[in-house]
Amino acid sequence: MNGHGACEPEPTAHHGHCDWTDERPNAPAARLPDLPDGTHLALAPYEWYPRVGVRGQAELHLWLVDAQPLNTELAWVRGHGLECSWDSSDCDLPWCREILVTIRALHRAAGGA
Repeated sequence: MNGHGACEPEPTAHHGHCDWTDERPNAPAARLPDLPDGTHLALAPYEWYPRVGVRGQAELHLWLVDAQPLNTELAWVRGHGLECSWDSSDCDLPWCREILVTIRALHRAAGGA
């Protein structure tokens, strides 16, 4: 736990990413929109967090693989960078990025801003 009452996920051995089974706060979870795998997420810096309590610093583009709600405002999102689809990419992982994304940004990506 950090000093603000939120859990700091501990990275697992899998490429330094967090395990979905980490301890999560017992806040109610939001209902996520239905987004198919491969949905392009174009996120402004204020719409994503590389980890709990640390806001993104730049616009981020991601291909969605999976999303799980953390609470009523944020969801853990697993995905790939756009470069993973390039012919020159050697990314063969099921996902290579895990970040927190605002629920509002996911609804916007689903067309329901």
